[in-house]
Amino acid sequence: MIDGDTVSILKDSREVKIRMLGLDTPETEDPRKPVQCFGAEAANHATQILVGKQVVVRPDPSQDRTDKYGRLLAYVWVDGALFNLNQIAQGFGHEYTYSHSHPYQYQREFRAAARYARVHHLGLWNPATCNGVTN
Repeated sequence: MIDGDTVSILKDSREVKIRMLGLDTPETEDPRKPVQCFGAEAANHATQILVGKQVVVRPDPSQDRTDKYGRLLAYVWVDGALFNLNQIAQGFGHEYTYSHSHPYQYQREFRAAARYARVHHLGLWNPATCNGVTN
């Protein structure tokens, strides 16, 4: 586990880093930035859900295959659920569109999940945590 939106998996006995599409969680590992509000909670939640599980990784044909750091850009499915979407819906991250000229496959669902989390004050949207301000 790297943080709430980036994971490392084993595929064919080698490590593959995955940057989850459509999801941005508060930073915990960027050496240029301090740990952001709710970053530790997002990373811990991802750890609880993903560590030790078999996941299905699917890229999005409308997006680049890798980012500028060489990480695979993909959706992560665990136990039949889209993890990227659930992180947003539960308030552990923001919806994130990298290129507004190339919307991603689940953009509409992710944006609806972000609205739901914000309206219901879940996770980082709760006034007792970050009130939506994570930097």
